[in-house]
Amino acid sequence: MVPGKGNRSCVVVRKMMRPWCYLLFSSSLLMGLYRVSGSRYDSRTAVVQDNIGIMDTPGDKRRDLESSGVRDFRILTSEEIKERLEGLAEEFPNLVTLENAQDAFGLPAAGSSKKQDCPFDASVVDGCANWFITILDRVAHAPSSDSRAHLPDVLLSGALHGNERVGPTAVTETATLLLKAAHCEALRIVDTSKDECQKELREEYGVEDVDRKWLARLVTTRRIVVIPSANALGYFRNQREEDFGVDPNRDFPFDVTNPKQCMRTIAGRTLNELYRQIRQPR
Repeated sequence: MVPGKGNRSCVVVRKMMRPWCYLLFSSSLLMGLYRVSGSRYDSRTAVVQDNIGIMDTPGDKRRDLESSGVRDFRILTSEEIKERLEGLAEEFPNLVTLENAQDAFGLPAAGSSKKQDCPFDASVVDGCANWFITILDRVAHAPSSDSRAHLPDVLLSGALHGNERVGPTAVTETATLLLKAAHCEALRIVDTSKDECQKELREEYGVEDVDRKWLARLVTTRRIVVIPSANALGYFRNQREEDFGVDPNRDFPFDVTNPKQCMRTIAGRTLNELYRQIRQPR
């Protein structure tokens, strides 16, 4: 099979095994990176208990966490994640592009309105759309510019397994923090008297000036693709697999030659297309 838009191809998967200039963050790694403390997840029962974080921590340790700037977070629903991505695209139009895999890559959607899957996506697809944003400083890196062509790529992906609940919130909050820092740094350069955003970052996120500058630098020197719920249907249903019991994390067999034996999930095919997009000249 010749790789093409929306195709399944084990050939493409084998090519993906080469080194790439992107980072794939798991939910557990992002928990440590971003210090998400607002939910407790019981993997044995797939039960998410929201709003349990710092206040559920014993006294001395809780005070240490509070003083270090760690916040409580609540696990976001599928609809809330979509709304957050839409909000980021609206608030930071020069930095964020919002897309879904169905429109961008011609992929079908997993799930069905008959099963009441993702009703908030009904105007776009029948089922669950796979939403993602691209963070790119289009002012600093104009289309067809040499700098854009050589930007390193970062991929933040959550919920390849739909019942692993922390990842989508972690990557959404990470994207939000990066964008707030970049926007704030840009305002500071234009007008040093505008310090409201610096105060917000300091009080709400524990981000001091030196940290804000580094976070802003990450945004202006990278192309960052964020797909909070790679397995959109599984996350909506709070189940590990996608439809038909197929595990997306077992859908990348690099040694399979029969194209019918891989890329069976929309989650797998979406990530495959994103990887290929990263490799294309910009």
